[in-house]
Amino acid sequence: MRIKERLRLVRQEHLNSEHGQSLVELLVFMPVLIIIIAGIVEMGYYLNRYMNLLDASREAARYGADFDPVGNYDPQYNHNAPTYSGATINCDTTTEFYSVVACYAEDNMGVTMNPGNGYDDIVISAFTVKNGVVCYRWPEARDGIIADNGWSYMGNQTSKMSSAAVTSIVSVDASTISQGILIVEIFYQHQQALGLPFFTIFVPRDIDIYIRTTMPNPTAGSYESSCP
Repeated sequence: MRIKERLRLVRQEHLNSEHGQSLVELLVFMPVLIIIIAGIVEMGYYLNRYMNLLDASREAARYGADFDPVGNYDPQYNHNAPTYSGATINCDTTTEFYSVVACYAEDNMGVTMNPGNGYDDIVISAFTVKNGVVCYRWPEARDGIIADNGWSYMGNQTSKMSSAAVTSIVSVDASTISQGILIVEIFYQHQQALGLPFFTIFVPRDIDIYIRTTMPNPTAGSYESSCP
């Protein structure tokens, strides 16, 4: 009986030792596990936001592809126009091309843009291409707009797509290409969902996202007869 009792005590001490070792290992690994889980959560939020913005730009560009970017342009709503009047766009009633496309984009984003952060914006540009070269950019410089600014929803951004860049994209067969193009650019400042200190040390809490969608616009192309 004494031998059996001694063996039982030895086994019990061994089990207790294993339990203590497992607890120490768990405590050591726990911070790493928390960082991994938090990273997965942050990346998930970011990718979800990015995909929503991408879908919004595509939907807005597809919607605007069927309308005229020239005929009813009103510079009082364009923050990049010197004749911008500070007028507020009513997305429920506006029929002006650029306002409609911008409202449609924001409505599909699933978030509200913040004009006060100095980054959020929707920039829209239309192009008339003749013989593989951009000959008009709408809204055009007839209103005193710098040609490559584009139409701005909130006044925080100008277009990242210059007319020269668009020409380089479409000039694969410069001798025959005549068309219209619509570009919708979305600028959005994404905030980290958790904002944990061990992430914000290396990655800014506010992450700038830029999305661009290019879509044919036959109506813009119809103005090629006016090109030089």
